[in-house]
Amino acid sequence: MNFSLRILFTIPILFVLAACSNDEGGEDSLLNDAEIEEGYYINYNGGKSDNEEMRTSDFMEYDAGTDYSLTRPAYVSYYNEEEFIQTNLYVDNMPVLIEEVPEATHVKLSFNQNNEDAIVFTDEVLDGAESERESVPEDEAEAEAAGQDGSDSGSDDGEEADEDTSSEASVFDSVEGEIVLDTSEFTDKDLFMYQGVNEEGAFTAMDNLATTRGIPYDSDLEYAVNQTVDIAYYNDSEFLEIHPAGEEDYIENVPDANYINITYNLDDMNDLLLKEEN
Repeated sequence: MNFSLRILFTIPILFVLAACSNDEGGEDSLLNDAEIEEGYYINYNGGKSDNEEMRTSDFMEYDAGTDYSLTRPAYVSYYNEEEFIQTNLYVDNMPVLIEEVPEATHVKLSFNQNNEDAIVFTDEVLDGAESERESVPEDEAEAEAAGQDGSDSGSDDGEEADEDTSSEASVFDSVEGEIVLDTSEFTDKDLFMYQGVNEEGAFTAMDNLATTRGIPYDSDLEYAVNQTVDIAYYNDSEFLEIHPAGEEDYIENVPDANYINITYNLDDMNDLLLKEEN
């Protein structure tokens, strides 16, 4: 069954919030000792995405045994020395604790210029700070998924879905190879929740969708997916293009790509398979 991608707002727009005065906390921010560059942010693949409203710090030392608080929306990118590990997005306009990443030794912060005077990043637990990095509360996501499970129980819909699958199943099944992505045991920590990739390659907030982390891709091989998806293609961290793939179908071949991200419906969070031919 095809699903449509409904773009709600681009991630950088999340940061354009009224910057509350925070003179007291700002004095203690680790950002005060960091050099700040303008015009880009660190994206989910560790690359630089151009945006004139964004600011990005240089490397700041990070200790995984210490709790760090953040007071404004920002990307937090984790590194082992200078080797990129991951980027998390925090969207709350209040104190949050960032994720602990044991192998990280340094971080970079990317934030909107509107928050430059108000954002605080500190190695202390601020009052009210809790761990959070999803743009939609987890309990709402669970409730939404539960509602969808109930709606799938109708016999007519089930029969129609069975007919669609049976007519196209031969494409996916005919690929002789190995499963290189199986989301059956994925949790919300394994995906970029409520995020997709738009036509310009920017990670974008999208309702009821999730995007995988980077998956190695070999353009000399054929790949097939078992459900409807959108696939963003990259050469290292450089975005190339994005293509849809149908249910039980081959994905587009992009010769210059060596990584992909797959965006798919959260109702099928644990059902996505990607097969690579031998």
